[in-house]
Amino acid sequence: MEYFRHKYQKNKNKKVRFYLASSDIQRSMKLGIFTDKDVVVLENEDDVNDFAVLMSCDGMILSSGTFGWWVSWLGPHQRNGEVVYFSDVFNMNHSINKGQINKEDYYPPNWKQIAPEDISSAEPSFKIVP
Repeated sequence: MEYFRHKYQKNKNKKVRFYLASSDIQRSMKLGIFTDKDVVVLENEDDVNDFAVLMSCDGMILSSGTFGWWVSWLGPHQRNGEVVYFSDVFNMNHSINKGQINKEDYYPPNWKQIAPEDISSAEPSFKIVP
């Protein structure tokens, strides 16, 4: 989270909030990285409400699920907001994926791909991963 805080809170006068939605909130909370005051946990009480809240965000840090993909596509993507996804979501050599998935069909070219190891750096700089 520190990586994303550093990246998005460059303007000290602008308050940034992160919204966490997950089909397994308890598992996500056990990670211990979503406990700060700038993280709002959406408690899965209403999927439609969660969808609407996330769609209104300026950007999206995307996981591999279709819920997040549709939120990104219908929300931030339509307003030229930043959508970030991790490069290791799909194992392209797995028998289910090999020859079946074209990443360019799943991720629009203006969405930013980052490698998990990149978020450990103190100064965020997205590098495009081939």
